[in-house]
Amino acid sequence: MFKKATVIIPARFSAGFIRECLDSIESQTGAFHPNSIDILLGIDNCHDTLEAAQLLQTRYKRLEVYFFKTHVGPYVVRNTLAGMTNADFLIFFDSDDIMLPGFINAIYEDSSSRRLLMFVYRDFSDRRNVGDQEERIYSSLPSPIRDRPALDLKGSSPVLFSKFTRIFRETLSRKVFRQENLVKLLLKLNPVFQFNQLRISGLFAISAVNFSSLKGFKPWPVAADSEFEARAKMHGIKPRIICRFPMFLRRIHAQNLTLSAEAGHGSSLRQQYNESIGSAKLLHEEFHVCRDFEPVV
Repeated sequence: MFKKATVIIPARFSAGFIRECLDSIESQTGAFHPNSIDILLGIDNCHDTLEAAQLLQTRYKRLEVYFFKTHVGPYVVRNTLAGMTNADFLIFFDSDDIMLPGFINAIYEDSSSRRLLMFVYRDFSDRRNVGDQEERIYSSLPSPIRDRPALDLKGSSPVLFSKFTRIFRETLSRKVFRQENLVKLLLKLNPVFQFNQLRISGLFAISAVNFSSLKGFKPWPVAADSEFEARAKMHGIKPRIICRFPMFLRRIHAQNLTLSAEAGHGSSLRQQYNESIGSAKLLHEEFHVCRDFEPVV
């Protein structure tokens, strides 16, 4: 079990999403001490997201915000923030996604294993912000993603999340907590939380020692998370899916990097980097970070 964990979040075009993301992290409860969790938010040269973060900064006690003066990409932001914390465990999360109750507690219970801890997710789209572009993106997704309808919160995500949190706390108070039991209760509340085996390489938890030994992410614009997972496997750090039920909500929107025409699945750029994964060296020479950033106070 970790003594201290840091949630590391790179953010670019996330002004409209960052509050929900941070709220979902701040409200996490469990067997861990609340002061053992802090949050590092790295804004990758986006002034709209910077303004949104400045308005929210005093809302979260354990949040530190940094502004990167040049666009360096999410993986260099992650490396840079990882090098700034003294936590013994790192949790990598995305600024447009939402943690479900029990996410961090499940990591806490399993953090003694020498594994790359990974999570099953559920897609959703917030219809308050959906336009024609998002609908076209979703209709063009490859199977099986296209055949799994996105969770439509219909503008009620704060209400649903409040109910999820209440159920989690009630379950924990009875000291019978298991993530599977929690999600069974959530299924009764909202049947969209169905069985789902899909997981994403970019959202995971790992000990700081192991992350450092692997020299972090490559400074690629895309696919560096998949490359990191492959490299971790080569060095005996195998992925482990903590729970077979969804533990976070993955937001579908127009600016998803994995859905964009330039860098999404099926793009020539992503194909180029995916082909490089198999031939990549076991360890690259250096830990790629950015020095051109400043704290936001």
